[in-house]
Amino acid sequence: MPRSWKPWRPGLLTWKAITRTEGRRPPTSTFAWEHADGSPWAHLQVVRFHGREEISALYRYDLTLLAREPTAEVELGALVGARATLRIATLTQPAYRLVHGVIAEAEESGPVPEGMLYRAVLAPPLVRARHRSRCRIFLEKTTRQIIDAVLQGDPELSRDDGCAVVEDVGVHASFTPAAEVFAWRLGDPARLDDASARPYCVQYNESDLAFVSRLLEEEGIGYHFEHGEGVCLLVLSDGDQGKARIEPFDAFGPRAAGRSIKTLKLGARLRERAARLGDYDWRKPALRLSAEARDPGDLFEQRWPGGFPHDALDQGAQLARARLDRYRSESAYATGEGAARVLSAGAVFAVDLPEARYEGEYLTTKLDIRGEQHGVASVASNEGTIPFACSFECVRRGVGDRVEESRFRPALTTPRPRILGSQTAFVTADPAATGAEIHVGGPKGAEIGCVRLRFHWDTDETRLARRDGSALGTRSGACAADGGRSGRSRRGGQGAAARGAVAREQAAVVPLRGTVSGPGRLLRRARQSDRGGLPGPPSGRLGGRRALAAVLLDKR
Repeated sequence: MPRSWKPWRPGLLTWKAITRTEGRRPPTSTFAWEHADGSPWAHLQVVRFHGREEISALYRYDLTLLAREPTAEVELGALVGARATLRIATLTQPAYRLVHGVIAEAEESGPVPEGMLYRAVLAPPLVRARHRSRCRIFLEKTTRQIIDAVLQGDPELSRDDGCAVVEDVGVHASFTPAAEVFAWRLGDPARLDDASARPYCVQYNESDLAFVSRLLEEEGIGYHFEHGEGVCLLVLSDGDQGKARIEPFDAFGPRAAGRSIKTLKLGARLRERAARLGDYDWRKPALRLSAEARDPGDLFEQRWPGGFPHDALDQGAQLARARLDRYRSESAYATGEGAARVLSAGAVFAVDLPEARYEGEYLTTKLDIRGEQHGVASVASNEGTIPFACSFECVRRGVGDRVEESRFRPALTTPRPRILGSQTAFVTADPAATGAEIHVGGPKGAEIGCVRLRFHWDTDETRLARRDGSALGTRSGACAADGGRSGRSRRGGQGAAARGAVAREQAAVVPLRGTVSGPGRLLRRARQSDRGGLPGPPSGRLGGRRALAAVLLDKR
C-alpha cells in the first residue's frame, strides 16, 4: 500500500529527505481565500508568483493560480475584494512566510490540460484606502489624531500599538481571514502629538491613501507590513526601533540554508548634505524662524516655508533632521541577490560574507521576489527553472559589530493637491453666536476683523454643527493665529466687500507646505471704516444675510 503523506515541516527535514522518504515533493507555496469551494488551501493552486515590496508603499503580488479539474470555474466578481493569504515555505526558520491581503485584480489566463488558469493581484488591505476620495477639514487635531481618523474610517482596520505577529506553523485545514491592525512605533512623538503642528489640515480631492501617505512623508514617518498567524499588521515608525528583526537573528550568507545571498554590492548617490528650513510669523515680523541640520559638504536644500510655528522651534529642528536623514540613507545603499525567502520590506537582517567590509546589519527597503512550482500546470514559463529568486535594496546599520541607526526616512513622492483659479464660499455665522449671521473678530489677542467662510465642498455637518469654536472649516480666529501672508483682495458677490489676505501655511487656500492639502481657511479682513483706524463692519449686505464671497486662490 502507498505510504500516507506526512505534513511537511521545513527546518526539520530537507527537500531531498522528504522526496526520498515520501516519494513526492510538497508544495512550497499555497494560497487560500475566504470564498473558496471545498478545501480553502487546495481550491486554487499556486503556479508562480512575482512580488514587489517597498517601505512606505503598497506591496503587489502577481499570482498565477490553477483551478484544477473538476473544480468549478471561479466567479471573478467574488474573487476581487476577497481577503486571501499566500503562504511561502522558507526552508529555514521561521518555517513559513505569510502575505495577507485582498485581491485587487483578477482575470482568466486561459485553459490548460489541468484546468483553468487565473491571474490575481494580492495587495495589502490598505489598498482599499486608494478608492476612497473625499474633501474634509481637520481642526485643532494632532497629526496622530488625523491619521488615526482616516485609517479607522475603514471598518475592518483597528489600532493596537501593542500588537505583535506570531509565527505561522502551516498546519491549517480551514482559512480565517487575517485581522487588519495598525500600530505606531515612534521614537520621538513630540511633533506628532502637538496640535500646533497642524491646527488646520485639509484633505482636498485626495484618496485616503494619498492623504495619509503625504502626511507621513512630511513627518519623516515610514510604514511597512508585518504578517503573522491571523494578523496583517501595518506599522508606522520613525526609526529602526519600529522595524522587524528576522528571528532567529541568524546571519545571511552564500551557504546559509534558506537564507542564501549570492551577491551583495555597495553603492553611493550624490545627495544634499544639509537641510535648511525658514518661516515667517506676521505677529512677530522681527523674529527669525529658521532650523538647520547639516553634515560636512556644500550641497544643501533650502525650504520655505518650513512648516513649524514660531513658538515651537524644536519642531523645525526635527523636520530638518528628518530631511537630512532621508538624504543620508539615500546616499549610501546596497543591493543584493539570492534565494532568501524570509526577507520582506522593513526587515532587519545580518550578513556574514567572506569579505569583512560587507558584514553588519542591513534594513531592507525594496524587495523583488519570484517563485514557481514546477509540475503544477503544464505551461511554459519565461522565468527560467529556478524555483525561487529575490533581489533587494537595503541601507546599512553600521559596519561589522558596530551597529548604528540606518536613519531611513521615506522620500517625498506623494503630490500635493492644487487648485487653479478661484472658488466661492458662503460667509457664515459663528454657531455659538445666537441670532448672528456673521462673526467679525480675529484670533485671540489679535482681533483684526475676520469673517468665517464655508466652502461648498465642506459637508461635514457633524463638525459644522458643533458649538465649541471649531465648527467651521474657515474659522477666522484659528486662521489668523497661524500667521498671515499678504495676498490679493477681491470683491465678493451679494455686495460683500472685504479686503482679504490668503493666510500662510495652514491658512493658505492652495497649500504652501504639506500641512494643508487643499483649500484652507481664508483670512478676510473687514474694510476699514471711512474714519480710518480700526477695522469697521463690512459693507453691503454682509451683516444682513448670508453673503456669497469670492475666494481668490493662489495659483502657485
